[in-house]
Amino acid sequence: MAGVAAVGTGSKLAREDHRHPTDTTRAPLASPGLTGTPTAPTAPDTSNSTQIATTGHVLARLVTAGLYTQSSGSPSGNDADTVGASMAEARSTISTTANAPMPQWTKIWAMPVDASNGVQLSLGVQADRAFYRRKSVGVYQPWLEFAFLNSPAFTGAPTAPTAAPGTNTTQIATTAFIQTAISALVASSPAALDTLNELAAALGNDPNFATTITNALAGKQASLGFTPVQQGTGVGQQPNVVKIGWSVAAKLKATVDATDLGNLALENWVSSNYATLASPALTGFPSAPTASAGTNNTQLATTAFVMGARGGANVAMAATGNTTLTAAQYGADFLFLTGALTGNVTLTLPAMLGSWTIFNSTSGAFTVTVKAPGAGTTIVVTQGKISRVYGDGSTNVFLTQTDFISPALTGTPTAPSPAQFDSSQKLVTTDFLKNAGLVYGPGASISTSQTIPLAAVGGLISASGTITLTIPALSAVGAYTSGACITICNTGSGVISLATTGADIIMGTSGPQVSGITMRKGDSVVLVATAVGWMIVGGSLSMIFSSGQFGNSIAGTGYQKLPTGIILQWGNFSVAGATSSTFTFPLAFPSGCASIVASVGTSGTNQVNADSPSPSQYRIQNTHPTSAQAGSWFAIGY
Repeated sequence: MAGVAAVGTGSKLAREDHRHPTDTTRAPLASPGLTGTPTAPTAPDTSNSTQIATTGHVLARLVTAGLYTQSSGSPSGNDADTVGASMAEARSTISTTANAPMPQWTKIWAMPVDASNGVQLSLGVQADRAFYRRKSVGVYQPWLEFAFLNSPAFTGAPTAPTAAPGTNTTQIATTAFIQTAISALVASSPAALDTLNELAAALGNDPNFATTITNALAGKQASLGFTPVQQGTGVGQQPNVVKIGWSVAAKLKATVDATDLGNLALENWVSSNYATLASPALTGFPSAPTASAGTNNTQLATTAFVMGARGGANVAMAATGNTTLTAAQYGADFLFLTGALTGNVTLTLPAMLGSWTIFNSTSGAFTVTVKAPGAGTTIVVTQGKISRVYGDGSTNVFLTQTDFISPALTGTPTAPSPAQFDSSQKLVTTDFLKNAGLVYGPGASISTSQTIPLAAVGGLISASGTITLTIPALSAVGAYTSGACITICNTGSGVISLATTGADIIMGTSGPQVSGITMRKGDSVVLVATAVGWMIVGGSLSMIFSSGQFGNSIAGTGYQKLPTGIILQWGNFSVAGATSSTFTFPLAFPSGCASIVASVGTSGTNQVNADSPSPSQYRIQNTHPTSAQAGSWFAIGY
């Protein structure tokens, strides 16, 4: 029938394979996909057809077959006999443990075959252990414990397949496998060495046997004094034939295969005939190649090299600019600089540590500067002088000696003593200082009139008596007289007249110039020669010539200074009758006149008065009405 009938309960017929395309409430007959909890009629447990087997049919079939029985109680004594001849689960309790393998076992499964035969399993809940036992002809056998795969603890006499000899895997090694391995290890060893104990005894029970033997062998080798070599057995050695023997020429000869190595030198012969590389003690006249001039390394220095280095070299300086030493020049010790300079020049040293003696023989009013290759300190070598120069090879040059200019002497150096009164550039010695008066020389003791001996100049002269001492002429002391010193003391009670020679004079530092002075008892004077005369610089007589402390003007009208600052002044006057006249002091008082008195020169009433209107003036008043008055005055001031 063609067409599609609508879903419903109509009376129209439909084809057998027809199903409405939108009806999802029905399952196909072929491979239906049922959902939910479908049910079906339960077939008898004896049914054996294509009928659907429900859960009820399956359980009934298992019971009939004796494969399943479920009990919710506790079987008596934990034996499964009480639940019939089918598989049973017995839930034991701790108080019912008559036949349990251990008190803590709480699960026992019974799998009976029939009323007289079966098997029980017991699994632990409180411990990881498992047991089983079987029932045979109504009698249960003892419980047997299962072994776990992980770290099993076997009991009794467990067995396993024996591995083949030589097996090296994780397979269990049986006693048979071990016995076979031990037999192979012992092999044909004698009975006295076929056990480990016997081997240990043979090795002296020494756990460090290898170390002990090695140390013993080392001790033996040390006693030989040399290391023996076994040809062909060392690392890298070839299997060549090595022969050593005594030759017909009475020499020790060696060959390798057919190669003649020649004569061998024994150690004692070598040590007595050849030098070692380290600190050789050479004898005789050893020689070596002579290094080129200027070489500065570890090459041996021969006498030829040293003499060449000690020699000199001419260095022609450029007229201006820079000159660099050649290798031959800087290899010499003495450098002779020549050339006419037209400007300042530079001499560049090599890049090496060294020293040179340089004589600057150049001409022209210009300087020669010595420098290192790099920027650093430089020095100037003076024309006509010899200079000792050091270079550090990089940046700096140092001057250590130039014709002994400014030497830094040490120890107790000596030098010839210049003649007395020498005023040249010779070295000054202690003897010269003494003779020059800087240190008192021998001096003299004089009691008769005479010219002071030159030998006494620089010393202390002790004079006595009423005598005349003549000071030596400045020309006799020397062309350069400044500094010669004479010290004279009057140690007697007489009066000594001190006189100069010719036009020579005696002068104070700021006082008068005289040709002679008088020394009384106890007087002293220190005279120093100058270019213009003998200057009094010390002694008691210096006070006479000191305008600051003892300045004076000894005359009819004069003054005298005292060290305390007091000044004494005096003079004469003449004033007409009934007149007042003002006069000037010989020396103005710095501060003023403290007192002045005047008196007439004739007897009678003094009719004059005196005062000081200013530090530089004094005034005399004549009170007589008609007569002129003449007299003297005396003033004190400061």
